[in-house]
Amino acid sequence: MLIAVDAYPPDAREAAHFTRQLVSELAAKGHEVHLVCPSDRGRPRVERVNGVTVYHLRSLPALMQPTRRVVMRLGLRTCVERLIDRIAPDVLHVQSHSVIGRAVAGAARRAGLPVVADTSHRLLQRVRAGQGLGLDVKPVTRGVDPARVRPSGTLTEGTRARFRLPDRDKVPGARRQSSSWARLSVAGLGLALAMLATVHVPGNRDPIRDVISYYALDSATVWPYTVGGLSLATGTFALGIALHRLLPRGSGPACALIITGASTLLLSVLFPTDPPEVVTPHGLVHRYAAMTAGLVVPAAGSLLARRLRTVPGWAHTSRHVGRAAITCWVSLLAFLASQVPTWSEVAARTESMRWHGGGLFERILMVSEIVMLMILAVRAAQTRPRT
Repeated sequence: MLIAVDAYPPDAREAAHFTRQLVSELAAKGHEVHLVCPSDRGRPRVERVNGVTVYHLRSLPALMQPTRRVVMRLGLRTCVERLIDRIAPDVLHVQSHSVIGRAVAGAARRAGLPVVADTSHRLLQRVRAGQGLGLDVKPVTRGVDPARVRPSGTLTEGTRARFRLPDRDKVPGARRQSSSWARLSVAGLGLALAMLATVHVPGNRDPIRDVISYYALDSATVWPYTVGGLSLATGTFALGIALHRLLPRGSGPACALIITGASTLLLSVLFPTDPPEVVTPHGLVHRYAAMTAGLVVPAAGSLLARRLRTVPGWAHTSRHVGRAAITCWVSLLAFLASQVPTWSEVAARTESMRWHGGGLFERILMVSEIVMLMILAVRAAQTRPRT
């Protein structure tokens, strides 16, 4: 559980000493207790005291009251949301309705977590008597009634069993939809990979020389190419939404790059490429959109590989994503190098001087990107929402 207070010792107020007794009693009964409060020294820190993890937020001294500290509202919402993402509590207890209490209650409502608000001393008496949080507590919650909480004095199946809360999948909230987006991403990426293999069946294009976009010019492969491109764009967009809902806020830039890649992939499908030796406006749109997608998707993978190292449960995934991102960058550089003779005026006049390896490297790049995105999508679909 996570308890939010605006007064904690060495604050001399009675509420501060009551909170210390409450968390000590809960920790003594075997519960995993986290407490967020203003820092008594000004600078933020984390410490472990009598089995309770205390998060001291950056604070300033209150005017006319030297022993009282206050937390600034600026940046508090982001800080509290990151803390809830890291702890993933089953229930939140708001001990006061001041700055920290309101911020934690608001973040809990947005995440769909149950919130219990009680500032009476009868709560401590109920905990000591083994009666849980009591029936007279007025909860503010979504899908869970904290009045049914009955903490036992022994460790059985963890906090969830002791609090008799339902599985996270049964609790509605904002993050529950992330698994649906992840499953949509897996389906879209899988269909795109299948369509990529289907367009090669007729064999009317050279996979070493011709780029994938040329399949849009043939009547036998135009529909598999279009369906695959739309599926890839849909799966990529759904993955960006799923990761944005699942991962901490520090992953926002990478999710934005993934969504940007989905948009450019959609443009590359809506505006087909030009035949060889022909240049049209819609062909230029296709080329620039495809090149942007080829750049932003590996960039997103590199950012996520670095960011996921610090996210609990995602370290193993980050290594696979990092390897796939490296493969994407190597194949992208090889593809660009293969196009240098094509851009040369002399090589354009002399067919024998062209190095026709761009199609192969583009296919390696495409498969590497889909595999990298599929790794993230499968991991996101397996992650149980934190609501």
